[in-house]
Amino acid sequence: MSEAIEALLACENSKAFAKLFKEQQKEFKDPLSFAAPLARYLCRRVYQRYYDDNAPHTFFGLAAAVNALPGFPEDRKWWPIVQQTWHAANSRRRNPWAGNGDETSPDAGRDDLFKAYCKATDSGDFGSAWNSSRHLLSSPEQRDWFRTHSLKRCLEDTFEDGIKLLFLDQCWRLAESLGWGDAEGILFPALHLVTLAPQETELGRIARRHAPGNHVLAQTKKLADDEYSSLEREFLFAPSLEEGLQVLGSLTQKGIGWEGCWDFIQLAAAQMVGNSKPGRWSSAVRAFLFAHTARKLTHSLDESALPRVLARAAGVVARASLGSREGDENRDLESLARSLCPTDTFATLRTLVSHSDPFASANAVSAILGMDESKHSELFESLATLAAKNDGWKGNGYDLLLVQAAVECYQSSTSEHRRKFLMNTAFLLGRMPKSYQLFGAYGVK
Repeated sequence: MSEAIEALLACENSKAFAKLFKEQQKEFKDPLSFAAPLARYLCRRVYQRYYDDNAPHTFFGLAAAVNALPGFPEDRKWWPIVQQTWHAANSRRRNPWAGNGDETSPDAGRDDLFKAYCKATDSGDFGSAWNSSRHLLSSPEQRDWFRTHSLKRCLEDTFEDGIKLLFLDQCWRLAESLGWGDAEGILFPALHLVTLAPQETELGRIARRHAPGNHVLAQTKKLADDEYSSLEREFLFAPSLEEGLQVLGSLTQKGIGWEGCWDFIQLAAAQMVGNSKPGRWSSAVRAFLFAHTARKLTHSLDESALPRVLARAAGVVARASLGSREGDENRDLESLARSLCPTDTFATLRTLVSHSDPFASANAVSAILGMDESKHSELFESLATLAAKNDGWKGNGYDLLLVQAAVECYQSSTSEHRRKFLMNTAFLLGRMPKSYQLFGAYGVK
C-alpha cells in the first residue's frame, strides 16, 4: 500500500494525479478506508525542525477532511479526501522521524507519565514527550484521560490563535475515526507542534484577570437580541485586548449566564470572520474554531476551570479581531448583499462562490435560509462541497472546519442573529483565493 501512496504523492501534474487517484479509489470501499493508510504514511513525514508563524497544514488538512466527512452527501464524500491528498502531494515531506528521548518506564503510573509528558513539552524535548504519550495510550481508559488532559493543557497556549489546540483536537478525532489504529503515529504531527512551537501564555494571564466568578455558571439569562449589536461592536472594535475583554464583565454584570456568554462570543467570532481582511482571514477563522473547540471541551472539565476557559476564548477572539479586521465597523452582509445581487438559488450560490463574489454568496445563503427548513440540509452540504472544491493549500483545511463549526453553531443557536454563522462563512468562501486545478482534472464542474 505504501508504494501506491508514494506513487500518488509523487504526481506533480494534476491530470496524472486525478487519473491515478481514481484508479486507486476503486480499490477502497469508502473514503475512510483510503484515509487510514494515507494518514499512517504521512504522519511521521510532515514535521518541521522549527515552527514559526507558518505552521504546517498537510496533516492538519487531512485530519480536517476526515472529520468533516459527515457533512458531505454520499456522492461527494471523496471530495475532501482527494482535495487534501493533492495538497499533500504538493507539500514538503521529510524522511520518517527517527529520534528518541529519555525513555519513561512503561510501568509508571498514569499521573507520573503525564508529569513526564508535561515536563518534556515545557522543555521542548519531543522525544521524551512522545515516549510518555505512547505509554499513556496503552489502554482505552488511560487514552481517554490523556485526551482530555492533553487538550486541556493546550487551552493555555494561544500561539497562532490557538493552533495547538485545534491541531491536537483534529488528530485525536482522526485517531478515533480510524479506530485507534496507530494512534501514536496519528498524534505525532500535533504533539511535535505542541512541543516544539513557541509557547504563548501571555493572553491567558490577561484573560485570567477578566474571568468571571463561578456565579456565571448559575446564571441562566441570555442576552436580548436588541442588546446584541451594540455589545458586539464594543467587543470586536475595542482599541485593545483589555478593553475587549471588559465586555465579558459587562455581560456577567447584566446577569448573562454561562450559555449566554458562549453564544455571544461565538456569534461575534462569526462576524469577525466576515470582517477580516483578505490576508488575515486565517487568524479570524482559527479564533472562531478555538472558541468552538474550547466550548465543546468544557463538558469534560472541572467547574473551577470553566470561567477561565470562557475568558481565554473571549481573549483569543478579541485579539484576533484586533489584528484581522478590515474596517472600523461590521461588514453589513444583509442589506449590502441584497442591493448587489438579489438572487436565491442553490445553483447561483455555487456559481457565486466559485467566481469569488462574496457579498452575493452571503445573500444567496440568506435567501435559502428564508426558504422552507427542508432546504437547510442541502445548504449545509453545498457549503461543505464548495469548501472541498478549492485546492487544499488555499484553505489548509480551515475552510472545511469553518463550515462544519458554523453549521453546528447555527443548529444549536436560538438567537435571531444566528444566520451570521452561515452568511459570514459563505462570504469568506466567496472571498478566498481560488484554484480549481485539481477538480478540473478530477472532472468536477
